Amino acid sequence: MDTLLDSGLDSGLDSVVIPGNTRSMKFAISVPDDVFQAVEAQAKRMGISRSQFFADAARQYVNELTLPDRVAEINAILDAAGYDGSDEEELAHFGAAFLRATAGEWEWDDSDS
Repeated sequence: MDTLLDSGLDSGLDSVVIPGNTRSMKFAISVPDDVFQAVEAQAKRMGISRSQFFADAARQYVNELTLPDRVAEINAILDAAGYDGSDEEELAHFGAAFLRATAGEWEWDDSDS
């Protein structure tokens, strides 16, 4: 007897068993009760799902963790370009050049505009 897995229909099985409205990775985590309650209350105040709350929090935390690497990269570029830190106008020029050179690597949040 063929099962769903044998018939090749297993690719859609997750969306049937665990429905979702986005294409994203689903996983389970365990958190202390107090953290769960705090997240539940905050997500409700914000009008977002727990999943969105955890995704946003994880994204922000990863960005914080990678910030020193970004600063080091920028400093290395400034060092290679010979910038010594004494001229604000020159720094603005180097900053603009860096942004132009890395424009495809940055995500801009225009939600405040």
